[in-house]
Amino acid sequence: MQKHVGLGLRNRYRVDVFQGKNLAKKNRTNSYQEKYDKKIFELYKSYESDGAREAVTDSRQSIFSSFWVKVWIILLPLALFYCGYNLYIFLNGSESEVSHNTEQAKFASDENHNDIVIHLLPTIGKPLSTKWRITGELKRDNKSFVILADNENRLRLEPSSQFSFSGRMLQGEIDGGIVSYFSGESK
Repeated sequence: MQKHVGLGLRNRYRVDVFQGKNLAKKNRTNSYQEKYDKKIFELYKSYESDGAREAVTDSRQSIFSSFWVKVWIILLPLALFYCGYNLYIFLNGSESEVSHNTEQAKFASDENHNDIVIHLLPTIGKPLSTKWRITGELKRDNKSFVILADNENRLRLEPSSQFSFSGRMLQGEIDGGIVSYFSGESK
């Protein structure tokens, strides 16, 4: 039988039932926890005389006598709350940032607003060339050219400075149309 003094529970106890004379863990058959009955609490051996009290020898019997345990009990929930709050702010964003950006958008001048609208409108691009397509690139004597072919397989060299991007994304404007590896009509 053990009292739960270490946990600060002076009126609770644990009883371990063992099989045989060995008190090894493998011989334990049952274990249960109970609370002292207040009606017969005075009948226990340590309370035989009138006004008897249980002798507490030192403060090491209770885990709550340690200063650091009390500090951890207070700081751990505060730290968890702080981390949870910051995680919520990080994932959902601060409302003050959203309202600040909204206020700036409301008070923008009409001139700036018109400029923004012009830049936000999608630009209507030039159509793909139905005549020319890129067939390759040529680099010679520190000069770079793009080789174009028409529908009748006639070749044409154009300087690569007229083209944007590289690889299969290479495109440029030739004769009023956008030329790429995928433009032109195949026969």
